[in-house]
Amino acid sequence: MLTPPLLAAVAGIAFLSAFAQGVAGFGSALVAMPLLALLIGVRDAAALVALLSLATNVALLLPVRRALPWRLVGTLLAGSAAGIPIGVLFLVGTDPRLARALLGATLVATSAALLVARRAPGGPVGSSSGGSALAVGALAGLIGGAFNANGPVIALFAAGRGWAKRETHAAMQLYFFVSGLAIVALHGAGGITSRQVLLSALFSLPFLGAGSLAGWAVHRRVDEGRYRLLLRLSLLAAGAALLVTAARG
Repeated sequence: MLTPPLLAAVAGIAFLSAFAQGVAGFGSALVAMPLLALLIGVRDAAALVALLSLATNVALLLPVRRALPWRLVGTLLAGSAAGIPIGVLFLVGTDPRLARALLGATLVATSAALLVARRAPGGPVGSSSGGSALAVGALAGLIGGAFNANGPVIALFAAGRGWAKRETHAAMQLYFFVSGLAIVALHGAGGITSRQVLLSALFSLPFLGAGSLAGWAVHRRVDEGRYRLLLRLSLLAAGAALLVTAARG
């Protein structure tokens, strides 16, 4: 049942998650999922986070719409088309605890390695092979369909390419928007999205907008070097958060 205290808590979480996405380019689900799961359960939390993330991505995509790397993002999305349905099946009938733990450990190890590296490998947008982008997209789709944690996988892929700040942010928002549409559609088709989830999402929209604007304002003030450092630190924190939530069950 939707009570005023519950709606207030959901609105606050929506603001924080949108702010995180605005600053780092990803992370809304990593902020929102563990908090909402405590309030409304994992299944409803996954459906609500998918809706909130989609709305956040719409807001953040507009300022960068002229710098979208369609070719590379298209390859990532092609891979995700195979992974997302499998991830949704995991949400319906499989405990994602082990997957969260493995993902968290991988993120911690890889982001730590990137932090100590003298410079990120790779080159400009479009330099990575189509095969690697397909594999990353499939993994991100699997994790996104299961528990909305595809952000770190895409962010890690971007960090490893050494893209510019604006290109990284634009690519991630485009990917999350299109993949989010697919996840929301499959949640609806599978009966995961309830009336309570829809009402909660509608109530949270103004708070999402405010959080997105605040996060984008901070993002614009961060220079190139600091942004790359922020991205790697965010990945490290995301991996640690996933390990903690997996340990707690």
